[in-house]
Amino acid sequence: MRHLILLFAIGSFLLTSCGNIEEEYVINTDGSGTYTVKSDMIPMMIDMTVSMTKAFSKDSTLNEDSLRMAVEEKVWKDFEGSIDSTIDYSDKMPDSLMEKPEVQHIMKNLRGFMQGSKKEQQLFVGATYSFSDNKDLEGFYNFMNKQNQNSENTKDPLSSFKSPNTKTSITLNGKVFTRKTVLIKEGDLPENTEKIVTSMTNEAKYRTTVIMPRKIKTAEGNGLVEFKGKKAVFEYDYMAYMKGKADTDFIITLK
Repeated sequence: MRHLILLFAIGSFLLTSCGNIEEEYVINTDGSGTYTVKSDMIPMMIDMTVSMTKAFSKDSTLNEDSLRMAVEEKVWKDFEGSIDSTIDYSDKMPDSLMEKPEVQHIMKNLRGFMQGSKKEQQLFVGATYSFSDNKDLEGFYNFMNKQNQNSENTKDPLSSFKSPNTKTSITLNGKVFTRKTVLIKEGDLPENTEKIVTSMTNEAKYRTTVIMPRKIKTAEGNGLVEFKGKKAVFEYDYMAYMKGKADTDFIITLK
């Protein structure tokens, strides 16, 4: 998943100075639910344009705040109405993988999307996986982790990125929902590439939101920001997460 996210982040947010990636679990009473990863592209587009304009401008009196306002106005002026489109990832999978029942199951329940509107001034790009239970979600994690490791042999722009090898377990036992990730091998980026990625993501956070079927009694875990009602929110440093260094384990207990 991290390699997919990093490809998505760099492809979409090249030369940006900030921006958060969000993941969200929505858990139903029967243990089914959805897992979503997304990010708002508009702030990234604005930051990218401002950064490039400043880098190539010969005007020493250029005011960044005024430039940012002008760019934002231009972005929304050119934005037509709303967007609500989906992506079928099965079209991008090799036939040898699509012949496997477990892969067919994952592709059937995985949906890429681009959603936003001029009125809301947001444009989210991401993907949602619909799972039947915690084992189904773990199967999705394991599949993505395997693809992460295989992708290191490709010639994509991030082939130098060595994805962390991790194993994530999800449990939903009555009133208790837990996530635990074991780091098998830490991820790695060449120093020069890491400097570029770090400058692009700046102070970006990887935010995890968990929405439970009932009110939460307690929430524990590194990066806990808050929990209220049915929702708990955690935040992690973006680069630490991508390299597998962030402690993303949590325990949520319902009332």
